Amino acid sequence: MSHWEKTVETLILSHKQISRIDNVTLEQFVNLRKLQLVDNGISKIEGLGRCKLLEELSLEKNKITSIEGVNHLRYLKKLDLGRNRIRRIDGLNQLESLTQLSMEDNEI
Repeated sequence: MSHWEKTVETLILSHKQISRIDNVTLEQFVNLRKLQLVDNGISKIEGLGRCKLLEELSLEKNKITSIEGVNHLRYLKKLDLGRNRIRRIDGLNQLESLTQLSMEDNEI
């Protein structure tokens, strides 16, 4: 059995009609640094429990309504949540490495 997932640092799954991050099965991608899930049907941030080294997360153009499921991502530097349905900016208190936050075209 191949373990190529453990060496992948960048994963781009944009425009794939993904409705849940769990469906992507990110459990094996333990060294993931950059994840792009742009233009899907994702409504909730979840399934990132094993992606502890993630530095960039792009969830632009989805159906996300609140910021949650990212507090454990202590190395996250860039978070793109533009073009979603978010009404409040909260849930980011523990992201001490965050240097870039994109929230354009939300319902704030």
